[in-house]
Amino acid sequence: MKRSVYILFVAAAGLTGAVLRGMSIAGGMDPETGLPVSTGPGLALIVLCIASLVIAVLFSRRCFGGVKTDYEALLGHISPKVRVLCMLCGAALAVTGAAALLNTGTMVAEQTSEYQPFGLVPLAAMIAQWILCIASGVTMALFARKQDGHAATARQGILIAVPMFWASLTLIMTYHENSSNPVMTDYAYELLMVIALLAAFYYIAGLFFADCKPVRVALSAGLAVILVLTCVGGFLIASVVNGLAASWTLTAPVSDLLRMAAYVFAGVYLLAELTQLGQKQG
Repeated sequence: MKRSVYILFVAAAGLTGAVLRGMSIAGGMDPETGLPVSTGPGLALIVLCIASLVIAVLFSRRCFGGVKTDYEALLGHISPKVRVLCMLCGAALAVTGAAALLNTGTMVAEQTSEYQPFGLVPLAAMIAQWILCIASGVTMALFARKQDGHAATARQGILIAVPMFWASLTLIMTYHENSSNPVMTDYAYELLMVIALLAAFYYIAGLFFADCKPVRVALSAGLAVILVLTCVGGFLIASVVNGLAASWTLTAPVSDLLRMAAYVFAGVYLLAELTQLGQKQG
């Protein structure tokens, strides 16, 4: 029951954040300066994020605080439907990474300007990022496939640790691409989201190599899902409001679309895992 309430809170906070983020991007800017205004959706979103963090800490501690058990009792066996969903999310993430590699030239052109050429080091990092995305999707699917009640092995921990490295490189790339932008709200929420994704996969992998602390998994996964809904939902809402979406076709930069798609599949994967966390314990 407590877990169900926590899942509902995560969904509600994420959807609310999506609306506020979309309104902030679409209309929360000064038309003359292009800078974010100090009131309105932008301020409300900051308040929501802080409140969500506090509530998520309280909920996760109430649901899983003090619980110490082995991996098998926490995530060792998930329902067949959820397992299939996780495997599909992993496969979709791998396909997204492959699509990004095929569109490397387009993404480089989008980020190249007369005053900011795209060097070889960023190119190598971009290619590595999407190769890790493919590897993450494959390992996430394999990890979910093994959540069928059989005894856990250290190899499973290694499988679910791979997405952590993808998130780490994505964090570096996201900051590199936006570090010269004086408007931090343009990319701050995405940075926080990637950090939460990194933490979630880190703590799930940690169940195999350290003391089982499900409260950390619940907290990081919950925050990751909230921020994924906020960022991706806000991106879609703003795209519609600003006229970038018509007839169900987005005309936003390819790099943005592929990045958001990858976040969605990782977020859905974590949400599915979160619904099963400690299910045997009620």
